[in-house]
Amino acid sequence: MARRMEPTVLLAEGEVAGFASFYRHRKGRYVFIGNVVIDRSHRGRGLGRRIVVHLATLAFQEYDLPMVRISVHSRNASALLLYGSLGFKPYALEARKDFRGERVALLHLSLTRDKAHSELSARSN
Repeated sequence: MARRMEPTVLLAEGEVAGFASFYRHRKGRYVFIGNVVIDRSHRGRGLGRRIVVHLATLAFQEYDLPMVRISVHSRNASALLLYGSLGFKPYALEARKDFRGERVALLHLSLTRDKAHSELSARSN
């Protein structure tokens, strides 16, 4: 956590339902949103969307960054669909191994501020 910024806890019905943070901040250029986790009992309710929109908006408005990045493993279809629906686009792909040692693809996605105004404002409600 020492290298993380803006640790964000999402509460639902009085309990911790999710978490996300920033990392790899490059002043004036970009920041990564990472550690996006929604508790299994709270999934499917739009909370992942809410926390990603919150952090992306924070990056653009408070940090005045032109770009937000996020990375996701190829097996995480729910996250891929969420990020795509918010306007994130792939810009790189790298081979990785998952916790079982099996090959997976790590997709790197980005969202620029000029695209975010229409994507986030239209879909954050």
